[in-house]
Amino acid sequence: MASLVAGVMVWRRLQQTNSAEAVVALERLTHQFASSPSFSGIPFEGESSRVSFPSLVSAPLSGESASWTLGRIEYFFDTQTKAFCVREQTYGAAKAGSASSKPRCLLAGVKQLQLEYLRLDRPSGTSTWNSQWNPQEMGRFPWAIRATVVMEGVGDQEVSYTKSAVRPVQ
Repeated sequence: MASLVAGVMVWRRLQQTNSAEAVVALERLTHQFASSPSFSGIPFEGESSRVSFPSLVSAPLSGESASWTLGRIEYFFDTQTKAFCVREQTYGAAKAGSASSKPRCLLAGVKQLQLEYLRLDRPSGTSTWNSQWNPQEMGRFPWAIRATVVMEGVGDQEVSYTKSAVRPVQ
């Protein structure tokens, strides 16, 4: 009986929130971060609700299907639409400072996006999570990233999802 009650409670929670979409969105962010190439032309930039880094992005070709090319991917919290969004730019558009690519909403009903970046001090072996990442002061890439999405739940309740990823290539 206890298992049945627990199962029904989990099912109700899944019906009340966008949990599958939240998990997929965070999984996508952390997977792309963990496999991002190190490229000096596109720096890693991190703030508490926005992150951008080099990645393979889909570039449309004239009259053909899209191909993959080096570019910049940016994940951010859109405060106007209350959404977790992604924007992809090819290397040429990113270097030109073009904001021509339209962002795509990955997750609606978001109250907050909290991004944290792991800094490892090699001589002392200590590590700290930071809400900002400045590549000139802290290094080109953080060792890990932790993303937490807080979503609207039922009533006044909030539901949060957290995902972390380590970037093994340093």
